[in-house]
Amino acid sequence: MKLSVALALFLLGSTGLSQEQNTASKELIDLLARVPTYSAEFEQLTRDARGELIETQVGRVVFSRTLGLRWQIDAPFSQVMVAKRNALYVHDLDLEQLTVRNLGDLPDSAFTLLLMNASEESLAGFSVQHVTSTDTTRGIGYILEPNGKASVFQRLQIYFFEGVMIRIEVVDHFGHQTEVLFRNPKANQVVELSEFDIVVPEGTDVIGDVTDRDPSG
Repeated sequence: MKLSVALALFLLGSTGLSQEQNTASKELIDLLARVPTYSAEFEQLTRDARGELIETQVGRVVFSRTLGLRWQIDAPFSQVMVAKRNALYVHDLDLEQLTVRNLGDLPDSAFTLLLMNASEESLAGFSVQHVTSTDTTRGIGYILEPNGKASVFQRLQIYFFEGVMIRIEVVDHFGHQTEVLFRNPKANQVVELSEFDIVVPEGTDVIGDVTDRDPSG
């Protein structure tokens, strides 16, 4: 679920390239800043290094810059992930387990923080470039490559159509490719605070620091 004016950390010595990265970063921040709220259904396809499909997931995502981010998987298993107040709550309904982590401690939280902040500071962990493609059906695309070695993925691509996020593609260090297709995206509509509640049934095993945090709201 994790870009920068400090792109000097990833300069390749070419003035033209650094200018292109800087332009791409500003464009990406501007696109995200124009969408303070977002919701969509999604289909997530994961393929191995040979391109063979190994997993399909379906669910929904809801985002509000002031309230948080909810990523809900409905099948083939049930899992709810909520990021708010700088914490990440992962509720595995089938395992009856709730894990609480600090977003700042997670190596790939920068993209989530970017969605929530849409600022140059949030881009500090990535180099950003435009996607070069003749396939206009994918819209406008950006490549995000983590600068740090701790990242669990080597490349993330995000696509927009008419200013709305429609697709994400991720490649990890093992060559696995995950493609997330957003269906019926809705931007800049009212999002209820209750979307970011996590109802934890009695008996759920809680892992992590829940001090001063209310996992139900």
